[in-house]
Amino acid sequence: MKLAVAYDPSDNKLRVDSYSQAYRAMLRRVISHKGWESVQHITASCNAAHIDADVLVYFDIHSRHAIEIEGIESHRAIKYSYLDDPHQEEFEGLDGNKRPLHKLGAEQRIKRELGRGTRYLICPYPDSYYRFFGPFLGRQAADMLFWYPVCPEAANYPPACSKPLSERLGKVLANGALVDHHGYYDFRKWAFRQPCVFHIKHWLYNPATPKAGAYPGFLSRFAGALALFRDNAVPKYLEIPLAGCVCFAQWNRQYYEMGFRDGVNCIYVDRHTFADRIAEFLNDPGAYQAIATAGRERVQAHWTAATFADALYAHAKENA
Repeated sequence: MKLAVAYDPSDNKLRVDSYSQAYRAMLRRVISHKGWESVQHITASCNAAHIDADVLVYFDIHSRHAIEIEGIESHRAIKYSYLDDPHQEEFEGLDGNKRPLHKLGAEQRIKRELGRGTRYLICPYPDSYYRFFGPFLGRQAADMLFWYPVCPEAANYPPACSKPLSERLGKVLANGALVDHHGYYDFRKWAFRQPCVFHIKHWLYNPATPKAGAYPGFLSRFAGALALFRDNAVPKYLEIPLAGCVCFAQWNRQYYEMGFRDGVNCIYVDRHTFADRIAEFLNDPGAYQAIATAGRERVQAHWTAATFADALYAHAKENA
């Protein structure tokens, strides 16, 4: 099969200095997958007649790339589009580099994909997918969903990330974004204020906080870290265990279905258990080594940028 990938090389999420490298890693793994006969890069508007591909992937995760491919709706390629953050609302303004930015809202995003003839929507957050995209997709919502979580690049988390807990800072790191309009971060906001955790502000609020390529090493300094999100397994749910930390997670159905079990490869916390479970851990972090090791192994085996690329290739081969 031949692949074509449509993307904006200057997209903030695809830059080498993006604070989260997961999306860039996933795209790079898709492009470099050994199964493709050839890969065509599409970074600007063109005519579909110039595309020689069996599979076309739009990797425009926030629907901000103003690209038009004339006649794409009738092109023979099976079409995928990566849509992150289904809750995203329309926004027009400037991005962090002072460039014009127009992000589409849910209805606009789906209308654009249907107009393109997109067959599958790659989305990492199934609950949010059905909540925000479902009303505009109707009965075809389930058939169009290709689910896979946002996965880190395992190579960015080297053997040093398996450093024993006994050799790390005996703290539980609280680090993450806090701006939220849907109640996703209610527990996170509360937890970050608790005295039993070590809060370091997200890079968005403190540019001195490590990001991008420095982030795995930053995580691996700590024995434990918090991954707190109400409905979905956001990147930290995988980055934290891959860095060899014990992941203290807010339970959600997605993470559970990905194979993460309390006391086996993570520790689930809520407002009632939070203080006690953190205190028990801080009393003897080394005793939790088996959980940290199992978490790292779970991610390495099942949830990396490479396994995402394998899954997408296999899906395309089966459905093209």
